[in-house]
Amino acid sequence: MTSPKIVDYMITARCTLKCPFCYGPEPDAFVDLPPDQVETLLSFFAEKIVSGINFAGGEPFCYPQFSRIVKTARQLGFWLSLQTNGLEPDKLAPLLQELDWICLPIDGLTPETSKILRTSRSHFQHIKRCLDLIAPYRIKGLRLKIGTVITAHNINEISAIAEFLNDVRPDVWKWYEVRPRGLGAENFQTLRTTQESILKMEKEVRARYSGINLTVSLTDDTIKAHFIIKIGRAH
Repeated sequence: MTSPKIVDYMITARCTLKCPFCYGPEPDAFVDLPPDQVETLLSFFAEKIVSGINFAGGEPFCYPQFSRIVKTARQLGFWLSLQTNGLEPDKLAPLLQELDWICLPIDGLTPETSKILRTSRSHFQHIKRCLDLIAPYRIKGLRLKIGTVITAHNINEISAIAEFLNDVRPDVWKWYEVRPRGLGAENFQTLRTTQESILKMEKEVRARYSGINLTVSLTDDTIKAHFIIKIGRAH
């Protein structure tokens, strides 16, 4: 029996934030494919027995006809996941019924930490709005993943995030070590914290919040876990 094939599809390089740890491409690195070409690509994936699409970016909602693409993907029978920064709750709401998973970031609860790590003081407020919208759909089966990039700026806030998530109860809370790639490479020395610190915090959180499904992704674990295919048009 073969494992299901899941494609992480970065539909656009554009984003509404400029997070200092971002390992994605520069926002103007590629021209977005037009919708008809995206739909052709999705049909190709379906023919190759891809079972799921995880839409990511950049920020997927920066793609002008993203709603159309999501609905086309659902019509093709894909399992669907969306990774979004959470700044567009009103655009997210109409698509929730099409999704199997929704992935949101929480890197800090305070405006100060949000400003440093997400370049938006109000980021956490947007995330809470998204969580309110998602709640009724979770009862119907929508699954929630929360991602947190562990840095020197927020490691002392992780316990507070855990306390918040203990009530939210995401299906997965995934921690990421800062990757020395993209903006993450430029800011690596000021962002990074030691793996020992991350693992110590992991032990503390697991001991106190055993009901949270926590996974930890260290750089060493992921270097050989993915490969990237560039599909798009350069300027």
